[in-house]
Parts: sequence; C-alpha cells; structure tokens
Amino acid sequence: IDSLPAPFFLFDAQGRLEDANAACLRATGWDQAQPLAGPLARRNPPLPAAGTEQHRAEQPRRDGSVFTVDWSVSPVFARDGQLLSHVCIGRDVTRQRQVEDGLRENDKLRAVATLAGGIAHDFNNLLGSIVGLAELCELEAVEGSRQARNLGRIRQAGAKAAVLVRQML
Repeated sequence: IDSLPAPFFLFDAQGRLEDANAACLRATGWDQAQPLAGPLARRNPPLPAAGTEQHRAEQPRRDGSVFTVDWSVSPVFARDGQLLSHVCIGRDVTRQRQVEDGLRENDKLRAVATLAGGIAHDFNNLLGSIVGLAELCELEAVEGSRQARNLGRIRQAGAKAAVLVRQML
C-alpha cells in the first residue's frame, strides 16, 4: 500500500480512518500519527454500502489549503458477507480541474466578446444613421438657431458614442 503512488485510505466498517499510505501523507503534509485522529479522519469520501463508487472531493492539507481528488471507494466484505472495511484510492485532479475551469472561463469570455462585438456592430450602424441624418438636418437649419445648436450636440454625442463603439470592437 505504501508503494502506491496514489493517495490511499482504509476505513473500518464504522467509517473510522484506520490507515493512510505514504502518498496520501506526502500530498496532505500530515505524518502517520496525525491523520488518524485529525482532519483527514473527519474529511472522508462517502462510504458505499455495496459496490464501488466514484467521488470528487476537496482534500485538506496540513497548511490549510486543499487539493481536488477523484476517489474510488470500495467496500470490503468477509466471506460471510459482513462489511469489514472500505478501501479508498484517490487521484489528484487539481491541475486537471484548474485547466477545465480555465477553459470554461475562456469560453464564457469568448461568448461575451462575440455578443459585445455583435451589439457594437449593430449600434455602430444605428449611430451612422443618427449622425448622418443630424448632419443633413444641420445643413438645412438656420445658422446660429437653437435647432442648429441641438443638431450639433447630437453630432458631437454621436461622435463620442462612435469612439466607445470602436473601443468595444
């Protein structure tokens, strides 16, 4: 058991931690005496009554950090069918989970960027119409009139909005 490269726990029939291998102790930072009565004993994967089950769990380290482990948990029975113990073999999937989380985040950002680009493109088309029509109306407005000033403000606001659209694109 100590030669296994994967974390290994052995629980008795009542669910109390009986043993942890060297790989588990290295991964968690605990020594042989501590985990059997300490945090590892309180933080275990669910123990099935029959059949092997798979569980993903956050496993605590001595320093307070955690790492993600995929546990394969199997009950061990005597010949007469009595439950003797549970064997738990784990695989550290912390890095894999981080990569998966990064890919999901990247997909979210890509979706937001696509949405923002589409909105910016449509908004830019609307701005073109607004600014163009304001310029045409400004040509017909009496110079110095309130209408000409308001049309000039519309044109200026449209130019500022166009700068924001370019930034989004």
